[in-house]
Amino acid sequence: MERMRSMEALRYFDAHVHMSWYADPASAMTDAASLGLGGICCTVDAENLANCPAPDADGAWALAAGLHPWWADGADLEAAVAAAESSRFVGEIGLDLGKKHAQTAEAQTRAFTAMCEAAQPGAVLSIHSVGAGHKVLDILEATGASGRCSCVFHWFSGASDELSRAVRAGCWFSLGESSLATRRGREYARQIPAGRLLTETDLPKEPGTCVDAAAHLASVQRAVAGIAAARGVDTEEVRALVLANSRELIC
Repeated sequence: MERMRSMEALRYFDAHVHMSWYADPASAMTDAASLGLGGICCTVDAENLANCPAPDADGAWALAAGLHPWWADGADLEAAVAAAESSRFVGEIGLDLGKKHAQTAEAQTRAFTAMCEAAQPGAVLSIHSVGAGHKVLDILEATGASGRCSCVFHWFSGASDELSRAVRAGCWFSLGESSLATRRGREYARQIPAGRLLTETDLPKEPGTCVDAAAHLASVQRAVAGIAAARGVDTEEVRALVLANSRELIC
């Protein structure tokens, strides 16, 4: 299975970014890596994955095979599952049962279940969960993914009992500046076990949006600062903690 080759040169880690939406993903990865930034490039479906070049920025980046819940209805599920079966990294996957997307709940559930079933032992899953924390955890448990994979909740915004259940299940959590802008996000940053904290950006906001490497890095740095403020510790302590956590996750 694919593994990131080297993380020794990294100073920051972005556990959830959509490099596949950049005009030139390969250059974006190389530019970010030159600033000491690496992480996981999430995709939204098999076509999106196919359009993104394999990372080669000295092993700083990994490419994940995903099927985002917003794209689940009408997506090529067979192709997405095949990609997940052969990748160490799977994401973005999950459920979004908020008002805007609840009408595709059946397709989302089918897709998320299939992707979890396809995930191989040791895979890293980046998970989207809106209004569906317990259902996501039910599927992770029913498919065995919670036991054989490292499950990372991206931008977790569920209820406190869902957070507690996810923590008990050994899940990880990637936090970005957007989630840390909310009171709930800051409180969760304080509550999540230190050994399960990661940073993310979820950039860019839309396909085709350009974000230069300096702005990308600055977003991660603001996430580090937000976590540090929430936990009442030094930013360098959080930076080192997240980097250590990311190495444990990947290696």
